[in-house]
Amino acid sequence: MQSQQFTPDPRLPGSTFGFKEMLLNGQRLLVHEGDTLLFHSMLALLPEQNVGLFVSYNSGGGSLARYKLLQAFLDRYYPQSAEEEGTLPSTGNSDGLDRYAGSYWLVRRSETTVVKFVNLLRIFNVRVDQDGYLLLPDHTFQLKRFVEVEPMFFRQVDGQGTAVFRTDAGGNIKHLFVNGLPWIPFEKRPWYDSLSFQYGLLGFIVLFFLINLIALPIAGLVRRIRSKERQPQPFVPRVIPWLVLAISLLGIIFLIALILEGTSLLPYMPSPGSIALLAAPLVIIALAVGLVINTVFAWSRRYGSAFDRSYVTFVALVALAFVWWMNHWNLVGFRF
Repeated sequence: MQSQQFTPDPRLPGSTFGFKEMLLNGQRLLVHEGDTLLFHSMLALLPEQNVGLFVSYNSGGGSLARYKLLQAFLDRYYPQSAEEEGTLPSTGNSDGLDRYAGSYWLVRRSETTVVKFVNLLRIFNVRVDQDGYLLLPDHTFQLKRFVEVEPMFFRQVDGQGTAVFRTDAGGNIKHLFVNGLPWIPFEKRPWYDSLSFQYGLLGFIVLFFLINLIALPIAGLVRRIRSKERQPQPFVPRVIPWLVLAISLLGIIFLIALILEGTSLLPYMPSPGSIALLAAPLVIIALAVGLVINTVFAWSRRYGSAFDRSYVTFVALVALAFVWWMNHWNLVGFRF
């Protein structure tokens, strides 16, 4: 039960049957956590000392508090000696660290259900800081400074964490393993799953939708005031602004509701609200298809000015980008 059964790398602690190993203050610990949305618990055993510690918190803050308590307990009763701490370079060295930089996801995640969108909150952006250290997530998923002491092996500068990278068959960085997380490696993701692209794209879409909601009604009002006689317009020019407004308004409402509904989208407890929420992307897709069709008609019949047609084309592209974004995060359909 207490013997190591797996380790991703001989230089890292691994896991036993039901426990993960950790090395803190020169002590080998066997740790097992328990988590829900409402509580965070931890059982930590020191086999060589015949000592154990159990703690449970009934609040979200317990996720980090349990590790702080464990470290304080070890510092009080099993302080680390200077020999065990070792020495690290006083300054960082950024040479060759760029290959490790990028966005990483936890391998322990959902890929086929709506829960995939939770990964938006768990994208870790590994990067080199201004002092030449690599910023990596530790076992508490907090970004800390690490220095490379062996090829692809890193030690935490202001702590006891260790980390190892692994390459794929082509020699490219593929996985990151951290002390204290033996069975939850991080996976390096392509550019379109990066923090900058995902949040940048979503931010641009939201801003563009808000601009449409403000600008289009004002533009329509100005045109009515300037037009002394209301000329009947063909169907296509009349319906396009309504399609743009509908997509923009429904898109904003959907994103706000997505944030509020949040955890109710979990597959083991879908609520009527979450089912209704996931109907919105289907409506948005129908509206986007209608906008694309009418945009094609607008160009073929030369409705409006070239600027008007170009703007509508750009709106259609943004709407399609939003559809791609929703489908990428399994928000299209009812993927429970």
